Amino acid sequence: LFPEINIKWLDKKKLIVPGDILTSDLEVVMGRTLGYDMPTLQAIIMEKTGRIPEEGEKIDLDVFSVEILEKEYSKLKKVLIEIK
Repeated sequence: LFPEINIKWLDKKKLIVPGDILTSDLEVVMGRTLGYDMPTLQAIIMEKTGRIPEEGEKIDLDVFSVEILEKEYSKLKKVLIEIK
């Protein structure tokens, strides 16, 4: 059985997900191919920034932007995604 993913849609273009969500699961949730070879959202963010971002930081990615809502040490716990 697959573990339940904690996803919360705020509206049609905004959702909150854990940073360790698999890229493939995120693609299914968003209904589109993201075009990243990284295994998780956190890996995508770290590839873009070259580091682990801080809470409140906003990062612009190709098809969506993210804001780090909650971070625990080196793990991104909650990430707000805004689909472009």
